[in-house]
Amino acid sequence: AGAATYALVVSKIDVEPENVVRLPYALLLDGRVPRSMAKATAANYVSRGLPAYALSQSDGTARVYAGAFETPEQAGLLADLLRTAGIEPVVAYRTGRGF
Repeated sequence: AGAATYALVVSKIDVEPENVVRLPYALLLDGRVPRSMAKATAANYVSRGLPAYALSQSDGTARVYAGAFETPEQAGLLADLLRTAGIEPVVAYRTGRGF
């Protein structure tokens, strides 16, 4: 089912499979946020001009991330920007599902 779903999604958005880039890394801003607070937590970062999003975790919590990167090194520029804003991000594998 995974390959069939992937093929359907790719055909719907008119993207060639060889052009799809895997972006497994992100900057973790907040881990283990209660799911009920995840959207508000991400929105708080966004209101500060930061590119944040929440992903739901299987344990009932959520994680709030910024960015998406192919390699951990690519996160450096955004990490520096976040540190300037008083946030100490951690490079992490993106896990979870969107809301």
